[in-house]
Amino acid sequence: MLELRTDSVNFYRSEYCDDLNRRIVELCRSGDRVRLRDYIRRQDDAHPELYADERIENRPGMQLVKELVDALPGPVSVIDVACGSAELLKALQRSGHRVTGVDASPVRVARHRREITDLHEGFAEELPLAPATADVAIALECLEHVMDLDRALREMARVLRPGGALLVTVPLGSAADGPNHVRHFTVESLRQAVEHRGFHVLLACTIPYLHGEPDNNVFLAAVKLVDERTPLVLSHALNYKLLKLITPDLMTVSGIELTNLCNLRCRQCPTPFTRAATGYADDRTVAQALDYAAPGQLFSYHRLGEPLLHPQLLRYVQWAADRGVHPLISTNGVLLTEEIFLKLLDAGLRNLQITLHTTASTKAYGLVARHLLAHPEVQDRLTFVGNVLSHYDKVPEWLDACGITAEERRWLRYVQTHNWAGNVPGRRVAFPDDVVERRVRNCYFITGNRASIRWDGTVVACCFDSENENVIGRLEDFATLRHRPADYRLCRYCDANWANGDTA
Repeated sequence: MLELRTDSVNFYRSEYCDDLNRRIVELCRSGDRVRLRDYIRRQDDAHPELYADERIENRPGMQLVKELVDALPGPVSVIDVACGSAELLKALQRSGHRVTGVDASPVRVARHRREITDLHEGFAEELPLAPATADVAIALECLEHVMDLDRALREMARVLRPGGALLVTVPLGSAADGPNHVRHFTVESLRQAVEHRGFHVLLACTIPYLHGEPDNNVFLAAVKLVDERTPLVLSHALNYKLLKLITPDLMTVSGIELTNLCNLRCRQCPTPFTRAATGYADDRTVAQALDYAAPGQLFSYHRLGEPLLHPQLLRYVQWAADRGVHPLISTNGVLLTEEIFLKLLDAGLRNLQITLHTTASTKAYGLVARHLLAHPEVQDRLTFVGNVLSHYDKVPEWLDACGITAEERRWLRYVQTHNWAGNVPGRRVAFPDDVVERRVRNCYFITGNRASIRWDGTVVACCFDSENENVIGRLEDFATLRHRPADYRLCRYCDANWANGDTA
């Protein structure tokens, strides 16, 4: 007999739909697994066929869970608690994921083990699995049946790796009530029960149980957070997919300006001349910006200014890497030392661009190039570029003076200097309508539905907007913000550059 914990968060229904329901609730209260398994077996023996509501095509919750799991960087290891007919496991296995199922019905386990080999008979309260072996735990239409809700959630937390995801559906209240439902849930009671067991809830909402029905089901997505160093790759991917499902036209953050202050005053850059307020991004703003970065995308810690001036740069690079977002730094290199470079690599830097403005910039380029040549394995995880702007005619002299060899020059990229959408003094040119239309049509930010974030949380239409002329809104309202190309005054002055895909 299963001993029920006195400190559990268990709760049972106080009203019953019939006498059988009352007996089942009492059976679950007692923790008598033998009698409960016998009851389940008799029920399954009487109904061996696949119920209509066990088919994925009929269940929005099952479809949602499959879409979420498939969106994770994978393949991932999945455990389905109370897997029933194993229909969801079969679909996930076809997607390439590693799947394991547990069900209290020996009839169902025996029937489906031919297709899902890693299938086990067992109860949610005592999962026959080793600790920290799953990336995702699924419990669909399960928790309304279990004997000990608290213990079942503890077990799911036990088998999940730190940072793993928990995906749950339960009936809402008495919706689709039946004799086997020993408790009723609301959105809030499910959230509280899951949070009580150390999970961080990303989303709890109502959905239909079957297509065509009203919202009579509760869906919940949560992650297992252990400490501040818990891997966040799965949780970030899950959270981002949920955001995109809720708001399909949600913009993506391409990066954030850590500061618009710089240690140089270059004539082709608007930074020394900007009239905008100056400052440094704080932890909250950077964390919010990362929430809206797509998994696996490049995330730029540069817009105006010099990112190496920010005292928390290493932490922010680590934050992005922890989430499976690829941090990019574009720097003038003056402050880059070998020690800082190695720390950035260790933090997870994936893309480094040094623009050769001075001999100090050129020396920084050289130290990175020499490191990559000496450590070719680093080239597999770091993209490196040395930008040579067209108006700098002294770069060849700097390269020679700094002893940069022909082999070390392989990462140099020669690019046309642009006018920062006319925000460099004396370089504003109004282009004809057909040119502007072509550039808007090909704009990196508009076509990719991306936005750039200033250090203070202002959301702007592109990274060239040094004077905040094309402001979309504030980061705290990001989910509601949209591009408005007709209002973008700077597009009239944007010359040919990488962002508008125009070289003419």
